Amino acid sequence: MKKAQKPYFIENISTNIYSIEELCYYLYHNIYLLDETIINEQLLVWMKEELHLRRLYQRLYVLLEEKKNIGEFILPIFKEINYLTYDELKALNVKLAKLDQEAPLLRKKRKGDALVANKMYVSAIKVYQQLLKKEGLEQIRPGLTMSVWHNLGCAYSYLFQMEKAM
Repeated sequence: MKKAQKPYFIENISTNIYSIEELCYYLYHNIYLLDETIINEQLLVWMKEELHLRRLYQRLYVLLEEKKNIGEFILPIFKEINYLTYDELKALNVKLAKLDQEAPLLRKKRKGDALVANKMYVSAIKVYQQLLKKEGLEQIRPGLTMSVWHNLGCAYSYLFQMEKAM
């Protein structure tokens, strides 16, 4: 396992990662948090300079330039070190295909939920508040608005802001 001298900081969960194995773990377990805050040129430069993964850098840079979907971008990272078993890779592909078909607002709600799961309550609150300003949540899925309000209240309660939680 190659360990970086300088870590890559993942802003979404305020965490440093030092190896490709840690990166794979994060990607695999936080699929709804994957956006331009992690899938960007800085990540690629970090891989090239800190982990000396030049070929992977070149392959991913092309995908980044072509603005490929998340699945096409992250799969080469897993394959670089054979991080996933065949069955895990298959399951991940199914999950990624579902993600691609989900309505953007539903994906955003799941992002908020993932932030709560990572104890990033302030970030989750921002996501939920943005969602509640959008039109058409109920057209996506009946009860979605109620679910967002509930999760927003929970996030506030985890911060002991009980007035706002209610």
